[in-house]
Amino acid sequence: MSERKPAKPSEVERKVAQPPRNEAKPSEVDRKAAQSPRNEAKPSEGDRKAAQSPRNEAKPSEVELEIEQDPEPRGIHNDRVVDLIRLDSESDEVVLLMLEERAWGTVPEQLRQLEAKFNSYLSYVLDGHLVKQYPQYESKRVRFLLDCATPPGQQEQAMLTSMRNFAISENLGFDVVVSR
Repeated sequence: MSERKPAKPSEVERKVAQPPRNEAKPSEVDRKAAQSPRNEAKPSEGDRKAAQSPRNEAKPSEVELEIEQDPEPRGIHNDRVVDLIRLDSESDEVVLLMLEERAWGTVPEQLRQLEAKFNSYLSYVLDGHLVKQYPQYESKRVRFLLDCATPPGQQEQAMLTSMRNFAISENLGFDVVVSR
C-alpha cells in the first residue's frame, strides 16, 4: 500500500489561510496632507507598497530611535541638514540659517562645504520642499543667513559675493553676520 502525500494547498487556499495583515494607520502628517486641497499628486507604486506593508505602531524602529537620540550635526560641514528655519517677524521673511562655527581658513574643504550647503538650501527652496513642509510660508520671501564665528577673508568674501548675486537672481535674500 502506498502512502498518500498530503495535497499541496492551492494558491487560493494559501491566501485564505494566512492571517489578515494589520492595516497601516496614517500618521498625523498623512492625515493633514490628505486633507490639504493642494495635495493632488497620485501616490507612486512605492508609496502604495509602503502603505500596504504592516507597521509596528507600538515601538519605533531602531532607525527612528537613532535619529531621535542622535540628530544630524548642524553647520556648513553637513549639507544634508537645514540648520534652522524661522520667520523674521520684522521683515516677514523666512530665514534659513547656515552655521559656521569654525574660523575661516582652518579646514581646507571649508569653501567646498559652504558651496554644497548653499546648493542644498537652493534646492530645498527652489524645488518646493520648504513650502511642502511649511505651507504657511508659501507667500513669504526667503532669505539665507550665514552666521559665522569669524569675519570672512578675501577668498571667502569673493565666494559669498557670488552666492549673494546668485540668490538675488533667484529672488532670494542672502546675508552674512559674524556673531561670535
